[in-house]
Amino acid sequence: LHGIVVQCKGAANKNIGDAFLLTWKLHEERMVKGGSQEFVADQALLSLLKTTAEMARHEDFICNFSSTALSILYERMPGYKCKMGCGLHMGWAVEGAIGSDKKIDASYISPHVNWAEFLESSTKEYGVPVLMSEPFWRLLSPELKKITRQVDHIKKCASDEVTGIYTF
Repeated sequence: LHGIVVQCKGAANKNIGDAFLLTWKLHEERMVKGGSQEFVADQALLSLLKTTAEMARHEDFICNFSSTALSILYERMPGYKCKMGCGLHMGWAVEGAIGSDKKIDASYISPHVNWAEFLESSTKEYGVPVLMSEPFWRLLSPELKKITRQVDHIKKCASDEVTGIYTF
């Protein structure tokens, strides 16, 4: 995952359990001039699709457990397949060092980071591997928009506006 994200001009920030925070920075000079940011969004989506393909291709390696552990796994979860859910959103974040004098991590804090986490956790509910917010979807190139579909309109909380969510 980390290698593919870097190839696609992104950065892996942190992982918490089975969740990864990955970032792509929009180009400020293009934003000021009203320029296109679609390449950044296309790269972010491409990295997740490439990772999903690599996981499927190498599942035998990913699930390389002892025969006892595999037996327990398949007994508990018949037909188990390693899967990944992805949430893509666009917005601002405060980037900085968080921690104490004992341990410090670079991280991002923002309601937009929370949106990406919400979308990722919602992939299970919608039964799709990728969910994108409408603000992210708007950044995609016309070619990629053609191969996406809207799955819902949602209002996450009372103060939010209704927004579309899309999948690939």
